[in-house]
Amino acid sequence: MSNELQTTNGLIVPVSRVAINVRPATLADIPFFDRMQKQFGKQLGYFPTKQFEGYIAMGAVLVAEKAANNDEVRRMKDETKGAEASGSSFSIHHSSLPSPLGYVISRDRYLKRDELGVVYQLCVAPGTQRKLVGATLVAEVFRRSAYGCKLYCCWCAQDIEANYFWESLGFVPIAFRAGGKQKKNPSTGLRAGRVHIFWQRRVYREAVGSGEVSGSGSADADTPSHRNSVTPYWYPSATNGGAIREDRLVFPIPPGVRWQDVEAVVVGNRDSGIGTRDSGECNLSLPDSRIPSPESRAPRTAKKQNTKHETQNTRQQLTRGGLFFEAPKPVKVKEQKTREPKAKVKSDPQLAAKARELRDRWMEQLNQNPQMMLGNGKYDVGRESKDEVSLRRAQSSRILNDEKNAKSVRALPAAA
Repeated sequence: MSNELQTTNGLIVPVSRVAINVRPATLADIPFFDRMQKQFGKQLGYFPTKQFEGYIAMGAVLVAEKAANNDEVRRMKDETKGAEASGSSFSIHHSSLPSPLGYVISRDRYLKRDELGVVYQLCVAPGTQRKLVGATLVAEVFRRSAYGCKLYCCWCAQDIEANYFWESLGFVPIAFRAGGKQKKNPSTGLRAGRVHIFWQRRVYREAVGSGEVSGSGSADADTPSHRNSVTPYWYPSATNGGAIREDRLVFPIPPGVRWQDVEAVVVGNRDSGIGTRDSGECNLSLPDSRIPSPESRAPRTAKKQNTKHETQNTRQQLTRGGLFFEAPKPVKVKEQKTREPKAKVKSDPQLAAKARELRDRWMEQLNQNPQMMLGNGKYDVGRESKDEVSLRRAQSSRILNDEKNAKSVRALPAAA
């Protein structure tokens, strides 16, 4: 039996190819998170333990664990009952306890916007990838989100394969910003700047032909298409968080341009006269006036070696009773260098205002003409409406009844 179910919009409802249970995370799952974070540091970044604990306390972390079959559950219950009957104070260690297979960290409120949620991290353990575990986690995040949350977004580095995952789930690349610095390119000797893609999709499932932004009344008010239509797409014009902790401008991805082709742009800083990383350019050079020429550099002088005669002359000696004593050397007090706090790089206010106006104009056109930004989704992880849930349950009960009737027909004795 296939795990793929077709929806009304022609997409596939993802069903994990591995039997899993999704539950809220506990503090006991932090070693698993840390292990995945170290193994996939380039893709996930770094969250300290305190940050994991904070997300777990607010219920923002979901864990997918391997579901135990009935025989394993029955055996573990029998072992536990036997230990309790014998009065043993030692806990029973089950080798077949459910093991975590993946996790997701998300919030249903982002940048103080109630209609926008965000996914911070999503990771699936090796050996379980490409089995729709990650898609099942995203679908569960949508299902557990608040009613007012109608959009979900995530930032993803352009140079990792996770972008294809978000694209397959129906997320749309709307904007991009500058990321951190990569290592030097051996061929050019320059550092290539990373780019972060801003992905976004609607929470509810969309029917064929839906996507209009204005509530014209053509769609029923209780349908998920209407719920999606009244919530326009949106992206921030600037961000100041993340690991860099600097102001970074966000620019839209124009129509007809793939997310693989966007590049960082060079924006000058009005105060310093040089480019800043918030503009997206990481391979920057200083003005000529700041680079000393080879002729102006003072030549290095070799260290002067003291001869034996000079050493004897410079040595101070004290004479008393035919004994010679050296004068005590002065104690050198090391000066404690005070490290000045790193100045936070801020964007030019004029450039920030222009980026905000560009965002508003672009999103107005995009939301009025949704055909300008069509996704290439394969799976539908959207939240089901009440009508869709009741319909799916009715279909499931009808299938179960058909299977029971077929079994009862096979159990009847053959006619003589």
